[in-house]
Order: sequence, then C-alpha cells, then structure tokens
Amino acid sequence: MKWLLIAILALPVFGGGCLSYDRPVTLKGKLLPEDEGGYRQYFVLFLDKPICTLHGAQEFEWAESDVEELQVFTGDDDSVLDRVARLSGTRVIITARLRPKVTGYHRTAVTMDVTKVEPLDTAARRALLNPRPGVVIKDAASYIAVIRTGPTLQIEVRDATNKPLKPSEEYVSRWMTGGEVLYVDCVDPYKRESADFSPKEAGSCDDILCGFSNPFEGVTKLTLRCVKRQ
Repeated sequence: MKWLLIAILALPVFGGGCLSYDRPVTLKGKLLPEDEGGYRQYFVLFLDKPICTLHGAQEFEWAESDVEELQVFTGDDDSVLDRVARLSGTRVIITARLRPKVTGYHRTAVTMDVTKVEPLDTAARRALLNPRPGVVIKDAASYIAVIRTGPTLQIEVRDATNKPLKPSEEYVSRWMTGGEVLYVDCVDPYKRESADFSPKEAGSCDDILCGFSNPFEGVTKLTLRCVKRQ
C-alpha cells in the first residue's frame, strides 16, 4: 500500500486550472519565430506560465502537463497572420483554441488556432505600427537555383551573369510535408526549364514540383534552371 501511495503521488495532477481543447482561451507570453535548419519556419508563443490540458473527447486530445510553448496557427486569416508577423519578438496576449499534436506539421505537444493577437507592452505596440518591410525580387529573365539538403537547407541563386540574387530563399518555393519530404520549385512568374539531382536518386520531379525523398540523410543537391514565363 505504501508503494502504491507513492506511485499515485508521483503521477501528474490534472483538473483544477487545466484548459480544455477546442474552447476559447486567452494566454500571455513572448511570440518568437522558429526555424528548423531552414526547412520549417513557424511562430511559437512561449508562455509566461506553463499550462496543462484536460483529456478531450477527440482522438489525440491527451492530457498534457507543464506546457510552456505553443505553435501558432492562423488558418486562412491573413490579417491575423500579418499581426503575428509584426508582433514577432514581442510580448503579446493571444485568444485562441487549443489543439493537440496530430501530424508532423505540428511541432509542439499542444498547438493553438489564433483568432486574436494584441500587444502587451510599449515595444509590442511600436512593432505593430511599423510597416512590414516588403521583399522585391530582381526582374531577371532567368536564374539558376542550387538547393543543398542535409543537416541544414542551403539555397544559392544566381542570374544569367552569375551575380547572386538575394534573398535567395525568395526565388525558390518550398514545402515540407509532415512526413519529412521536401518539395521545391521555381517561384511564380518563373517556370522550371530543367532540374538535375545529385545524386540522381536523391529525388524526382513532376509537372508541378520537385521532391527530395530523404533530405536529412547525407548532402544532396538539386540544380534548377528557372525562366520567366512569356
């Protein structure tokens, strides 16, 4: 009985103060960008105080304790995404619904679908007022993009005269699946004229995208030649 009591006391306690999934909550913390070696970029709310969640009725809605960070999702609401991007690096208060980790797209044990984000201090309010710097890519007739995979994703882009084009990541569309497959291609309004993998078995292309089948194992390379659509 003594050992049973000790085992029970050692279990995490859920209930009072824990939050339910799929119900509106308001949380405070610091909003920061996360970058996984160039492969995935997303925003995370680092909470002022850890939270816990109650076991839900839906699959994967596990009870979690000591949750300190929440990956941010904004759905199709571009206005919320714009505010999140502007407020990145500042302290904020967020209204959202908690969601469980279900797929490889989810990078924290608990995630949040954000409906509202507001600044918490003077620095955050200033960040919200500052215009977001726009990115304008050079109007080149064509360019060569070299994408190297491995522990980190590296992209180098040069125009027809061999001059570097910056920022290089703006010239290559990329999409990382939850299953660890990396897809890339030329950005609009450019089309892919040729694509060469090294080694050749590192990936393949179809009419829409080129895919690295295992980008984290070894160093592989894809050379894309992109030309502007007429």
